[in-house]
Amino acid sequence: MDFLFTVLIYASCYLEIPLRGWLCGMPHPPGGDRTPCTGKGRSTVLIAGVLCVVVYVAIIHPYSVPSLGSVVARPQYEALRQAGGSAGGGGRGVYTDCLNTDTLLLTPTKPAHHAENDSVVDPTRRTSRPIPLLATNLDYDTEGFLGRLLDGWANASARHKLVVAGGCDPSMLKAVEYVRSQFPDVAVFREREALGCAPGWNRALDYMLYHEDVEWCLLFNTDVYVPPGALDTLAEEVWAEYDQDPQFCRGFFNVTAGPDAVVFAFTRHGLQALGRFDENIYPAYYEDQEMDLRHNRSLECTSPPRRFVAATLHHGRLGSAEYKSGTSVLRDHWRQEGKRQPRDSQLRKWERDLSNRLDRGFVSSRLYVSAKWGCDAEQERCLFAHPFNNPQHPLSYWRLDWARRECILRQERRVRACRYTLEEPAGSPFPYPEALVEDRGRRRTGLRGFWG
Repeated sequence: MDFLFTVLIYASCYLEIPLRGWLCGMPHPPGGDRTPCTGKGRSTVLIAGVLCVVVYVAIIHPYSVPSLGSVVARPQYEALRQAGGSAGGGGRGVYTDCLNTDTLLLTPTKPAHHAENDSVVDPTRRTSRPIPLLATNLDYDTEGFLGRLLDGWANASARHKLVVAGGCDPSMLKAVEYVRSQFPDVAVFREREALGCAPGWNRALDYMLYHEDVEWCLLFNTDVYVPPGALDTLAEEVWAEYDQDPQFCRGFFNVTAGPDAVVFAFTRHGLQALGRFDENIYPAYYEDQEMDLRHNRSLECTSPPRRFVAATLHHGRLGSAEYKSGTSVLRDHWRQEGKRQPRDSQLRKWERDLSNRLDRGFVSSRLYVSAKWGCDAEQERCLFAHPFNNPQHPLSYWRLDWARRECILRQERRVRACRYTLEEPAGSPFPYPEALVEDRGRRRTGLRGFWG
């Protein structure tokens, strides 16, 4: 499509030259008589030039933006170094008018706490090497979990602290204001559109890549509770592993009521070896499993993910041993609020659209990961050694399918799964065709139906 548009724009702009010659006195045909450039000729030339610009801005330019790929050093991340710019990504919803630029980095107003300076202030305090980067990602904060997490960060020794905040959900906007007023040592990366899990984590990994003093980072779900002193204790354990194992890529922690992926360590070496999270997995679910599949196949991350046990963190509400994902908590919030007070139609529409988007994303991501790695329906056996069974693809390979993203964002309840259209697995037959069958009542969609 973009090739066709490009041909049209170039044709229209090049045709302006003979048109200008015909109207404004250039020889046409060669050797012909020159005619003076009349007012009508000037107006027509001006109109043709304006049309070129309009066609380019309205049609060509939106299609000329490169897709986000698996390249670790994305040039568009340079937007983080200055206010404004464009870093792409995100889900479109009702609340998308709270930011007058695509991206914005709100830098800290005071430096993060460094343990190396403690001995000067308080010689009795135990010193340790600081955590290079603490980061979290949120699109909403209906439970106020972000403030609780940042309280846990407050006394930890860290060089950088980052909150990635996408979209314009009212609870998220309130959380950002709270961070700016109460935690001046925390940087906030704002993006106009809701990011989802994998894109939000990628913004934090990009931040690590572009700061040379960040050897590794800790990435948190916002609903993780950090007991006092836990992070400094865990930092010593992570630093010990980092110093002794050059193959150390990722690590996990003891967490009550939650899976490993609610908080984890990711090293610079791991990022360069495994790449960034696959943003086709959207808005949440399966991005951690897909990264595990890469890790298990890597020749540069030969050490399995390390388990750090020096301290235990908690996921979800305090006092509850039951695991609930952030999306389940969000839906609980909607139900409770619906009983307390009526909501305006715009908010109800936003809630309904997000719920449908989460359902479509869950099903679509499962099918996508199975197809990418040749997995069975339970994803317990995955037979491909390379993405899409293509030996030319590195483990970090992915290309963002914008059409599929738009399908997930589309406000249609009847669409259960969205197709990935950029590539099919090489070779045949597919090892587990039943993994790509989605039951839709009386209709069942198989491999060819899923891939289109």
